[in-house]
Amino acid sequence: MVTVNCLGEFLMSCLPVIGLTGGIASGKSLVAALMEAGGALVSDADQLAHEALEDPSIREAILEKWGPAVLAES
Repeated sequence: MVTVNCLGEFLMSCLPVIGLTGGIASGKSLVAALMEAGGALVSDADQLAHEALEDPSIREAILEKWGPAVLAES
């Protein structure tokens, strides 16, 4: 079986990339924690986005592009 990794290289085997999606309180964090406990590498896009927003230059670029409504706290 030939698969394609995230770099586009053809390999005979590679690690799968799995994305978890779902609504609020649907168990995404629980599944991610279980997968991580089983040895999977987990990247939390929500956490990374919050960390990125701490950078003033990133916040400014977002404000310039889309306006203050997209950063409004709810």
